[in-house]
Amino acid sequence: MTYEIRQIDICKHLIPVGDLIRRSHQTVAEQFDITPQICPHHPAFCDDAFTLDKLSKPGTICFGAYVGGELLGFVALVTGLDGNLAECVRLAVAPEARCFGLGRSLMDECVRVACELGATVMAIEVIDWNEPLKQWYLDYGFVEICKQDWGGAPFLVCYMELKL
Repeated sequence: MTYEIRQIDICKHLIPVGDLIRRSHQTVAEQFDITPQICPHHPAFCDDAFTLDKLSKPGTICFGAYVGGELLGFVALVTGLDGNLAECVRLAVAPEARCFGLGRSLMDECVRVACELGATVMAIEVIDWNEPLKQWYLDYGFVEICKQDWGGAPFLVCYMELKL
């Protein structure tokens, strides 16, 4: 699969980004029986206003993975956090585009840009039960830092970091 990674303006691409995030994260919600009633802020259920609020903050840089002009992957890099910390949020790859390297290429771009901006640590958060995703990040080089409650959600969040 041939794809292109490029920086995008969330305000100009909100509708396709919001749709992709919901569609991508819906598979996780279904796998772990997460519903809007028990976890309304899970990415599978966030409306565009919530997504825009989360991804339009100063220091947030958004990237899209495009295949033939269609957005099939997305990630946001949050910079300007404590010290030299950057955070990767809302990594999303369309179910039909998984296992073709889009997620890895999006992470590679986040790491490249974070390093250029002086970050020395990249952080991510994943549902602790999602062993395949945690393993994907471990294989990338992240290490588990801690597990914590996520605002009353029915799961723990695993906080992971990558030294840059």
